[in-house]
Amino acid sequence: MGNAKLNPWVQYVVVIGMLILIAGSFTWMAPKEITIPIIAVPSAAEIASLIVIPETVIPEAKELDNKKVSDIWKIMFNDCYVDLEDEARETVIDEIDEDDLIEVIEDSLENFDKLKNLQLDDDETEVVINEIGFCEIDETDFGDDEDDKSAEVTLVYNFKYQDTFDSTWYKDSVTVTGTVEYDEGDFDDYDVELIYTI
Repeated sequence: MGNAKLNPWVQYVVVIGMLILIAGSFTWMAPKEITIPIIAVPSAAEIASLIVIPETVIPEAKELDNKKVSDIWKIMFNDCYVDLEDEARETVIDEIDEDDLIEVIEDSLENFDKLKNLQLDDDETEVVINEIGFCEIDETDFGDDEDDKSAEVTLVYNFKYQDTFDSTWYKDSVTVTGTVEYDEGDFDDYDVELIYTI
């Protein structure tokens, strides 16, 4: 049987069968419809509305104790400190108007009648340096010569008074707190703020 020839009709059937098989295989391989899910992408405004920013709480700084700083300056800049301390004390004393002081006493005490012996109590006087400003020690400059100097002076005035009900003399005191600022450290150019308390 070596070289047997196929009948042309058989050849046609075989070729048509193969074509049908090939064409059928393409339909089996036809791409299926792939569905891609639609993802909803939020807008920038929607994203921003979802961001929660926690409230920032800034702790309050403790008030600086100028008395302690003043004590340090007294050790470091003794001559400058003493000059400023003396000048501030004298400046505040000079700025106190005795009539204003008496008026504060009269307005603060109920049934006030008479006043006597209004005197400054030197033992109760206190000066706290807030800003030492420019200082020169042993030919060494500390600070800028345009730095302001500042001090808080507390003065206590003792007095006796009578009220309108009897002739008894009572003792009391008024405290004057003066904050003095020397512009650019110039002892002739200053501002003073006075607060009176009984």
